Amino acid sequence: MKRKLLLLGGIFSFLLLSLSSLAQNTQLDLNFDDGQPRFVAINANSGDPSFTLSVTGGILKIAVNKKVNDWSFLQLWNPNLNMASLPSLQFLVKSDVATTMYVRFKSAKLSNPAEDTQIELAHALTPGDFTYYYYDLSSLIAGNSDFNPGLVKEIQIDISNGWTNSTSGNVWLDYFRVGYAQQVPSSGNGFMQRFNSGMPSGLASTADHTLNISGQALQVNVNRNQRWVGFDYDLGASYNISSKPYLNMKVKADQDMVMQAFLIDADGKGYQVSLVGGQYNYNELVGSGSEYRRARVFKSAGFNDVCFDFTGATIIDLTRIAKIKVIANGTALTFNGRYFIDDLALGDSARRFANVGQIPDYHFYAGNQAQLTILVPEVANADHLELSSSTLLSNIQIDPVTYEARVENGKPATYGYSRIRFNLNGTTGSEQLTLTAVGKTGFENNEVRFNVIVSGNMPPTINPVDSMVVKTGKEYSVKLTGITDGDRDIEQNVVLRAYADNSAVTGNLQTVYTSGYRSGWLKFTPQSAGTAHITVYAVDSENDSTGVAFKVMAYASLNNPPAVADIASFSVLNNAGQQVLKLHGISDGDNNTQTLTITAVSSNPAVIPDPVIVYNQGDSTAELRFTPVAGQHGKVTITLTLADNGGTAENDGDKTTVKTFEIESLVPPVTEYEIDLNDPNILSRFSPEQNGVIYFLAVVDTLGEKALRITFKNKWTYGGIWLQLPMELDLSGMPVVSYEVFSKDKSTWHWNYLYDALGTDGNINRNIQNSSQHQYEVTANAWKTLSFDYRHPGDLNNSEGNPIEIRRINALLINLHDAKPSWPFTNASGVVYYRKIRFGTKASYEPLVPDVTIDPVAPQNVYAGSGQHTLTLTGISDGKGNHGNVTIAAASSNTTLMPNPSVSSADTTGKATLTFVAGNAGTVTVTLNVSAQGSN
Repeated sequence: MKRKLLLLGGIFSFLLLSLSSLAQNTQLDLNFDDGQPRFVAINANSGDPSFTLSVTGGILKIAVNKKVNDWSFLQLWNPNLNMASLPSLQFLVKSDVATTMYVRFKSAKLSNPAEDTQIELAHALTPGDFTYYYYDLSSLIAGNSDFNPGLVKEIQIDISNGWTNSTSGNVWLDYFRVGYAQQVPSSGNGFMQRFNSGMPSGLASTADHTLNISGQALQVNVNRNQRWVGFDYDLGASYNISSKPYLNMKVKADQDMVMQAFLIDADGKGYQVSLVGGQYNYNELVGSGSEYRRARVFKSAGFNDVCFDFTGATIIDLTRIAKIKVIANGTALTFNGRYFIDDLALGDSARRFANVGQIPDYHFYAGNQAQLTILVPEVANADHLELSSSTLLSNIQIDPVTYEARVENGKPATYGYSRIRFNLNGTTGSEQLTLTAVGKTGFENNEVRFNVIVSGNMPPTINPVDSMVVKTGKEYSVKLTGITDGDRDIEQNVVLRAYADNSAVTGNLQTVYTSGYRSGWLKFTPQSAGTAHITVYAVDSENDSTGVAFKVMAYASLNNPPAVADIASFSVLNNAGQQVLKLHGISDGDNNTQTLTITAVSSNPAVIPDPVIVYNQGDSTAELRFTPVAGQHGKVTITLTLADNGGTAENDGDKTTVKTFEIESLVPPVTEYEIDLNDPNILSRFSPEQNGVIYFLAVVDTLGEKALRITFKNKWTYGGIWLQLPMELDLSGMPVVSYEVFSKDKSTWHWNYLYDALGTDGNINRNIQNSSQHQYEVTANAWKTLSFDYRHPGDLNNSEGNPIEIRRINALLINLHDAKPSWPFTNASGVVYYRKIRFGTKASYEPLVPDVTIDPVAPQNVYAGSGQHTLTLTGISDGKGNHGNVTIAAASSNTTLMPNPSVSSADTTGKATLTFVAGNAGTVTVTLNVSAQGSN
């Protein structure tokens, strides 16, 4: 037996020596020209293979037939690859099915070589012809500190629609290379994209930028939380623009912004950022590694031609431009906005022209005789400006362009501006003017168009007034609203004038108004019964006016409407049986001289039938009785009507008062719940932010039992996952959520928010006040139970300090990140697993030990030698509402000045008496020790 062990040891040592003597590969080139697939299909079911490989014409064909819960993959074993110096992957691929191709690189762990770890690249496949792709794997390697790029022991390929979905189709692969520089084919001297044929290849949405085609233009929606982040346009080839290093775009934006355009060559040079900062990291542009030009873009409805001139570029190779990067407001930490790009041209397809910023439309009042100006912004490389002829403007003068030189991010920048000065000739109308920036030598002209609208006097405005029923001899004040001079471009004085067609009814009319305000008053005291019509005019300085008329019906006496106090909406369980609601403040409005009829009608009798009213004439209260229908639920509007019978032709007739309120009939509460991960439809309950882009969810059992696998890629700090519960939970008895988390290969942070069923407003309907106290870290590669216990003061409050409706919880917003949430926000990638997601009494939690209570005691001042004193202590309890079981002891810091005080037992109201004796002069600190069995 010993001899066999020695022999095995000798063989093993020899193999180790042999492997270490082999030269390591720094590159891997699989072109399949030898007819060998090189990869081996590891099929979960040999009788019905998930992957079938064949090679034809030097191209690997992968026939895919994956089942649900199918772990099959393709394997390249022991490539003996060191990709530390150039961690890159490139390949040509085509597919006849929309799915995802996962490429995994496996190595031994740096921390424990006996175990393996991996990095994984997810590449979305869409039906189409062969397309070339290049990936820099540096960020994936940086995201797994245990991965060893110096010794890759296995490469796997998986093609799948997810663990819980089947996948079938064909994928063709060629030119699969690791460790090579990006190979970009040359493609001439010019490039043009008009965005007229859908989304071009080379453009794709990211976590920060959503791209789509709108009106044959590229629409860019930006929502970023880091500096110098933009979107890339991979041109798919390199272009020699050295003779014409120009980039043109037609741009329009929903807001003013600065656009930075970068050119990146085939070697990846032209854009470089570094993380800087102490506690909070942020991107800073590396000037020595970045080649960009900037232009200010102004809010406009039309496109503006912009030229980015890269003459003199030193960082990039202008003979091999392969990519364009566009950033909006790169110097800002955050940016949220939208802009459009059309007719993007590069090199020979572009022109070198002067720049001029978009001018907004201008409105003027024809009567304005002063000299007016229009600012012309963002002028560059223009010798002077010229304006087209105008039928509305006269004495037109254009200032010479003023240029100011600056340095931004280590690069020179020149800003130019001018002004158009003119008078109005008194003519009204609108016209489109063209402003031409006449280019300097070597620069073509550029144009912008804008509208000028000159209006005559616009009549004033005033809102209509409702008809009125009034009583003679009583003064009335009518608020008049919506008063303006009607002009947007000049301010005029406005006065109010009022007239009545029957002044014997209305009496004198008085208007109270100050010009410039949007409201005023009309005051009058009716003199006799009858009907009149009042007209109020708003009159401007040009004597133009607008009038509103309303009807006044005056009576010597009025039948007042009945009254009842407002009723707040409320909820009730649908199995609660008969309910009685007390109605208050009931009267006929006329000293209870009339008979009232009170009725109540339900908007949905199937949920709550029409209520019954119990009322005794003359009482100020009544009962509204109703019984919810068991098994039914929903909101019902109750319409309560009070009608009197004291109306005559002389007092405006009978009156009614109508009040409405809502009753919501609820399903009896559920106080505990656990997410069933065996439910085949459970993923429909989860709604991640940008599902399939940032988040990829699947239910797996690779870790011993069912778990929710969450793969996140470049998600921002607060990008979360909504969990919509199948029913409302009443967590008032135990407001706790718990779940177990496994964080793959790196630590992660976790926190969440409860949402009530009353809405989705993050300021009102979620418990956010103490959220920073419920953020927990999970270390890598071990299950950990997290318990979010919201039983402490303020835990259930929203951002306004009010508690959410904890009896009606219908959603949980789950958040996770690779760092504790803080500003500035960052993006992160990773994989975590969740299981045993539980709510209420089913959750994991520690017993809550209450704290004893006692109110603070103010400092006491007594005379030295004044003898015995007493002091009442209040707010004493064991934290659970009990008082008699609390023990209180008092200690003096200086017993020579004052002996230790005595304290009585607390009474049933939580009060006790402290007795002390004042001795010599001095300051004494009294310490109260409050304790109770079972309390802190």
